[in-house]
Amino acid sequence: MNIMLLKSHSPIGLDIGSRTVKAVQLSGRGKQCRISAATTFPRALPDSPVTSNEVRRLIDVLYRHNFHGREVVLSVPPLRMLDGTLELPKAGPDASGLDQIARMEFARLQKCEPGAFELGYWPLPAGPRSHQANRVMAVGCLHRDIEPFIETFESEGLRVVGMDAEACALTRACAERFSNQNGLVGLLDFGWHCCRLAVIYREAIVFSRVLSDSGLSSLFKSLEKHLDVDTAMADHVLQKFGVTPPSSEAEDPIADARHAVGAHFQSMLQELNISFSYATQQYPDANLQQMVIVGGGAGIAGVAAHFTQLIGTECLALGPRDLLNTSPALIELTASPALTMALGLAQFRDE
Repeated sequence: MNIMLLKSHSPIGLDIGSRTVKAVQLSGRGKQCRISAATTFPRALPDSPVTSNEVRRLIDVLYRHNFHGREVVLSVPPLRMLDGTLELPKAGPDASGLDQIARMEFARLQKCEPGAFELGYWPLPAGPRSHQANRVMAVGCLHRDIEPFIETFESEGLRVVGMDAEACALTRACAERFSNQNGLVGLLDFGWHCCRLAVIYREAIVFSRVLSDSGLSSLFKSLEKHLDVDTAMADHVLQKFGVTPPSSEAEDPIADARHAVGAHFQSMLQELNISFSYATQQYPDANLQQMVIVGGGAGIAGVAAHFTQLIGTECLALGPRDLLNTSPALIELTASPALTMALGLAQFRDE
């Protein structure tokens, strides 16, 4: 009975952030698939490596929130992720040697040994500048960087059945929302230390970039300085009053800080425009049609509307409940875009 029950549940998607842990698990299959368990909680030691004590605490939290089994999928820590664009020969009838060529090319690009890393890659859509080469986007991570991370979880009885690139997990989670789009779609993970942008075209990630100094921490520091408050209060202020000023400055309790907030988003806008400009150079017939925002920053009041105004393209903040059927008890929790990464990890399938 228990074995059959566990087979109906996905691995647990674990998004270990710098300040919080997010977890999601699915049950059922096909159209009956739904989010059956979800939770988020603060890390005991923010901005620190995961320890065995933290994993033991995590297991206890998962048990108390009705998660099943001990199989987990993790994301590769962003600073450990390697990526790049490769040009491979056109695949012939026998493409068995293509993986080896990709591995050799990636090793050359990253200046490491061919057997020193895990590798994944996918074909890039053809553009007007395409030629005989087969262009692919490749991602990887060094064994020496991730093996200690995996061992910390497995030493406490969890089984790591997969590790995924963050951009791939988010694309998987949100795929249904832009599967019919003909143009470019931006996928912005608005995190604590930085923002990470992936550009999607024809359901493939064609470009990714880290937007440094654009995360919530920089925004909070500006608010703390201008309003003389701590981080927790800065968070409360943004959640309550949002990023868009009211029509009357007299009605705005944080009017003194609005310039700093505006400067932060203007800086982000410049970085986003550079990224979208690069993507449109590769695919000049494709325009930006939509931007999806996830991560902790996507939960700020009015942030999607603010980006829509800045970019001039529809922007949506999406939580797991916007993307998949959800157990009634989890409707409120899964509204949070901070959990979207964990959803994509829970949907991971080792191909």
